[in-house]
Amino acid sequence: MPSYIMPSYIMRHRLVVPINGIHLGTLTALAYARSLSDDVTAVHVAEDQKIAERLAAEWGIWGEGVRLIVLEAPHGMVLEPLIQYIQRIRVARQPREVITVVVPLGDAASHAQPRWWRTLWKSQMATLLRMALPVEIGIVIIDVPYEISYARCDRPSLTAGHRHAAETSS
Repeated sequence: MPSYIMPSYIMRHRLVVPINGIHLGTLTALAYARSLSDDVTAVHVAEDQKIAERLAAEWGIWGEGVRLIVLEAPHGMVLEPLIQYIQRIRVARQPREVITVVVPLGDAASHAQPRWWRTLWKSQMATLLRMALPVEIGIVIIDVPYEISYARCDRPSLTAGHRHAAETSS
């Protein structure tokens, strides 16, 4: 009979949620990440400074206390800054710490862009991360699916904290 050594106990989860904006996919992924740990960081790779500024301004309403890191996308390269960020925190991680990347997974048609590679990175982010970080010990990549037909969020009451306030006021 083979003998096995038990893997070390995971003491800490650090979660990274790549976001491209605030929508139901973002909120669903954030809620899932927060169910695993309080150490959650949303990461936005900014191709457009105005969009990044608007996202940062709205984050106080929608982010529910989650840290927001905005990285610059030099020359439109979006995946590279995210991979570099994940690799930096992997190098600095503590013993028995797992880094989990929680990726909102929607329908590719909802992300239709004039340039095919932009649609690819938005709809296949988890797959691209798995290819870029194939055997990184201590990194877990999770897809969190959501329905596109309900992906437009117009009211802050859709977030958990605001939902509770809306339910108690009615």
